[in-house]
Amino acid sequence: MINKRGKKAISPVIATVLLVSIVLVLGIIIFIWASKSLGEQYTKFGDPIDDACNDIQLTASYDNGEIQLVNRGRVPIYKINLVLNSGDIFDCGLVALPESGSKDIECDPGSETPTAIIPVLKGYNSNNDEIEYACDNEIQFD
Repeated sequence: MINKRGKKAISPVIATVLLVSIVLVLGIIIFIWASKSLGEQYTKFGDPIDDACNDIQLTASYDNGEIQLVNRGRVPIYKINLVLNSGDIFDCGLVALPESGSKDIECDPGSETPTAIIPVLKGYNSNNDEIEYACDNEIQFD
């Protein structure tokens, strides 16, 4: 056995501690990245709110600032936003359209012409705080 003087090696204990700590740090980084990329899950009726958006059966017509809404689904509509010709979004405010109900509301975006509406639902985040969630689907006017 040859003994080399002047050269020191890392002890197996220190090498193991360094390896474990590097793995833990990488694991924490991956966990934080994954939790942020998945996003927060919003719910309505205990299910993901996207499912409620897909269940919306809403028809709408627009005439000189007055919107006639008919909700044929089981999802109450909290608010609506107008999609304008320019692509902008105009908030019409609180609608409170119950399931299987109809309502006439006044919402005039001025000189711009609305082309569709976006339903906004009331849901809950993971802390059970109430949130407003604008659905992805646009409903064209009749």
